[in-house]
Amino acid sequence: MNGKFLGIPRRLLCHATAAIVSFVVVAPLTFMALERADPVTIHAQELSGDFRPGGRITLTWSATALKYCEGTARARVISANGIVHEYDPMPTVIRSRSGERGTYRIEFVLPSNIEPGTARRESHVAYYCNPLHRWLNWPIRAVREYGPFEIKPK
Repeated sequence: MNGKFLGIPRRLLCHATAAIVSFVVVAPLTFMALERADPVTIHAQELSGDFRPGGRITLTWSATALKYCEGTARARVISANGIVHEYDPMPTVIRSRSGERGTYRIEFVLPSNIEPGTARRESHVAYYCNPLHRWLNWPIRAVREYGPFEIKPK
């Protein structure tokens, strides 16, 4: 053998193959791995409803989706005495195309054993915006805070 393949020196062929693999495989994986920015911008928020233990609350907010992502949100209410009341996880509400602004609403019920006083609501969100986030179970995480609001006595 003269060190050539189809008239191309093997060394050049190896370098070209490495460059192509880097461009086709490594570059997209690197871009996906570095994609860590919060995909949603919250503009305004409002809580309304019956602010007593067991009361139904409506959370309304406007937001812009910076990119399409799926995900889950795990909400919790932290009472005046610091007790954390967890809610079941649910799919994220914002599933808009990039750049779309919308208004969103969800309802939740305050725990019947929540103490009166100043409370706040948090949503711990995990967004999966590309395949690498799913494959590695490495979502973009964000915490949204809503409140404070006053829990009235029953």
